[in-house]
Amino acid sequence: MSNTKKVSDDLSASGQLTSEELKQAAQEGFKSVLNLRFPDEAGFLGDEQQQAQAAGCNMPTSR
Repeated sequence: MSNTKKVSDDLSASGQLTSEELKQAAQEGFKSVLNLRFPDEAGFLGDEQQQAQAAGCNMPTSR
């Protein structure tokens, strides 16, 4: 994953993940993904929650 910054032992931040990076994150032990983009922003993955869950990560949503 590119552009990932470790904030603490329990939290990292990055830019928008690709589908492959979601899989990589799960393989590296990440448990949850939080998307702060608005659905109308460029690069928003419309099915990101499904992709994250398929990779084994939780993705909370308020939608």
